[in-house]
Amino acid sequence: MADIMQDIYSALLVNAVEKNGALAAYDASTTRIREAFEKPLRFSELLKTLGLKAQRLKKVPGKKSLADIPAILITGEISVRLNDFPAFSGGKAR
Repeated sequence: MADIMQDIYSALLVNAVEKNGALAAYDASTTRIREAFEKPLRFSELLKTLGLKAQRLKKVPGKKSLADIPAILITGEISVRLNDFPAFSGGKAR
């Protein structure tokens, strides 16, 4: 989940038409997702929350379609991975 959220965050940073609004939507979504993981929900309720937040983030206007944004591949040992999901760890990366 953290890897996916980091990908979404990165896409918003480089592609959002209005970055501040996009990051506010991201913060609100990650807060709700974190709360859903912290509560003893049924799996179907968790999926519903994830789906609703995915739809919210999908509505953020982008400069280009995601298919048209260049991708970068970074390979290496596990220590190369970026594993910070600020909303889940309670910190802020920005």
